[in-house]
Amino acid sequence: SRLSLLLMREAPRFPTLVPKEHHLIRLPHMQLLVELLRRHEAAGAVKIDDVELAAEQFLTTVASHPARLASFGLRRSGRSRDRYLTHAVDLFLRGIASQETHR
Repeated sequence: SRLSLLLMREAPRFPTLVPKEHHLIRLPHMQLLVELLRRHEAAGAVKIDDVELAAEQFLTTVASHPARLASFGLRRSGRSRDRYLTHAVDLFLRGIASQETHR
């Protein structure tokens, strides 16, 4: 979008315009995912060394990347989109599964 382009272009001149990395955790969808991952980690269902980083990487895969492609007019069809999302979620969940889950 034009707003994204403007932000990218002006970020070096106005460093406070774009939030710094440590502010990402304050975004509502990040908070929700971090809380969910922490709850599953406390229950022993998953093993995650850095919950905030894992949440960010998950959201980048399932939301940011498709949104970025869409900003260039590249959209997956319904079936292709579902396949992509299913694979991304499955890959992520296998990566954070605790050893107990693999037994």
